[in-house]
Amino acid sequence: EGEGRGQFDDPKGMTADREGNIYIADSENHRVQMFHVTGSQKPPMTIQSQSPPIIEFDSLLKAEKPISDLVFVPDQGLYILSSDQAHLLRISEPNQVYGRKGEKPGEFNAPMALATSPDGVLAIADTGNDRVQLIGSEGLALYQFGKHGEKTGQFDEPAGIAISKKNLIYVADTENHRIQLFNEDGIFLTSFGKESDTITPQTPEHGKFNTPTSLAVDSQHQVYVLDAENH
Repeated sequence: EGEGRGQFDDPKGMTADREGNIYIADSENHRVQMFHVTGSQKPPMTIQSQSPPIIEFDSLLKAEKPISDLVFVPDQGLYILSSDQAHLLRISEPNQVYGRKGEKPGEFNAPMALATSPDGVLAIADTGNDRVQLIGSEGLALYQFGKHGEKTGQFDEPAGIAISKKNLIYVADTENHRIQLFNEDGIFLTSFGKESDTITPQTPEHGKFNTPTSLAVDSQHQVYVLDAENH
């Protein structure tokens, strides 16, 4: 913890580009720290003699407010999401700011997470508005889905989002204690999980959540959920 190079205060998100650069949202220090991975590139068969990768500090990007998430989009660059400022920042020359606080398409209320599709469309968990927004190039609001509630396709403070290689959208419906799945057009497909009855590390309840806040999908379409209050 700290304010120096390579130190953090409440880091919120991490992404990487194709060149081996790692970007970390150093939220309460109001900055993005960039690192570069170096080290041995020997084949996996010689792993016993392979030196571990070295992560070298590269540079900083300053922000005015805490950062809630970030993602690197190939051929577009780095996007930074600010919950406090309710906007999306694209790092470019010059930097581009999309959105403001509100309820209209392209506006946000305490957005907490974003993800990118294989074709470069951004999906944003617009947490305070209980919806998901899809944003295209140049910040164009494509469409949105969801509203406050407990029924299928409705949300209660969604705080995490991920998109698979097949353009399936997974949403951590945080206060409804479940994960919902949608197709690329925002059509509800299915959901899984419900609220845990107990919170004891000794007796974990499979398939139940207590405040899921983040998630990821791997190349085999396996879903990993950060089940926050179940630790």
